[in-house]
Amino acid sequence: MRLVFHEPYTEPFGGAQRGLLTLIDEVRDEAEVILIVTGEGIVADAARRRGVRVIVDAPPSALRHYGYATGLRSGSGMWRAASTVWLPYNLSFAKRIRGIGADALICNTQRSAVLLAPQRWILNTPVIAYVRSTGPVPGRASRQLVRRSADYYIAVSEEVGRTFALPPTRTMVIENGIPVPADWSSDGATGGARARRDGLVLLAVANVVEHKGYRDLLAAYARVADLHPRWRLRIVGSTDVDPILVKDLQREAEESDIPVQLAGFRTDMGAEYAGADLFVLPSHEEGFPRSLLEAMLRGLPAVATDVSGVATILKGAEGWIARARDSEDLARALHEAMCARERTPSLGLSNTEVVRARFTASRVAAQFMECVRGWANAS
Repeated sequence: MRLVFHEPYTEPFGGAQRGLLTLIDEVRDEAEVILIVTGEGIVADAARRRGVRVIVDAPPSALRHYGYATGLRSGSGMWRAASTVWLPYNLSFAKRIRGIGADALICNTQRSAVLLAPQRWILNTPVIAYVRSTGPVPGRASRQLVRRSADYYIAVSEEVGRTFALPPTRTMVIENGIPVPADWSSDGATGGARARRDGLVLLAVANVVEHKGYRDLLAAYARVADLHPRWRLRIVGSTDVDPILVKDLQREAEESDIPVQLAGFRTDMGAEYAGADLFVLPSHEEGFPRSLLEAMLRGLPAVATDVSGVATILKGAEGWIARARDSEDLARALHEAMCARERTPSLGLSNTEVVRARFTASRVAAQFMECVRGWANAS
């Protein structure tokens, strides 16, 4: 079976891109994988290191504006883009896909689905859109276009499917999973190492953009910092996407006199999780957050906002849920979690088993391949 994945992001490298590479790793024994990207970057480099064939197919700049950077809009601008570059680009892309002989085209994000929307009508190959979050495709027209952009859909949560009103008969919900080595475990040695620490680390992992809720996090942390002087906040994620937000956060941290470190993009995430004592996810919107799963696999307790996927992930786990966009309630959850961690250094070690039992990448791959085979045979 030959599968073509399309990835519209070149930078930054986030959860959707990690999910794509993880899925490729898991399905390569069962299918030939080809990756089409809109430009060179971390994703293309990582795929090549895996031995995956990578094709760079950059859309025209006008199409990147309407179909990728901001989403297709209603009105004259949308139709001007459609008539001059959008449809011609898709005709050219479809010719490429037919030449490859793909059994299925998988759009890795909803923005990929928007960019390639006409493929559904001009290809004999089934088009599958992976809808990975409740955002960030803006506007009613763009969301309608996502619903019409593919033959079949994979949503990472029930809430994501409802947000886009995806057609139930052509949609499968497959929750995210992460790679879990067979011999992976968190044990007493980890708890002992944590008990010996003088300073404690509150870790957040996500690119520094507005919808990740970092303004709320700093406001919440400022409320509790004096009560927990041993702690510092460490934020790991690209600081290149929104420089204005980065400057605002730096200024807010300085004005509040709280210990905050913006570490930028990191590749050594194992060391980041190992050095942390509590994980926090303050997002305004998610799909099924991989960073939360990664932190829990490494035995960390967690605080997260009540966005898509969080309640399912934290069910039966050592974690706290706060209301999204509510810094006061986030401060409440942080204070409770930090107090619990100070009393019990081994807090969170049982979260490893929660992930191993329910959220593995091998489970995701098995469900994915079952869906793709069925949809390909039905087309």
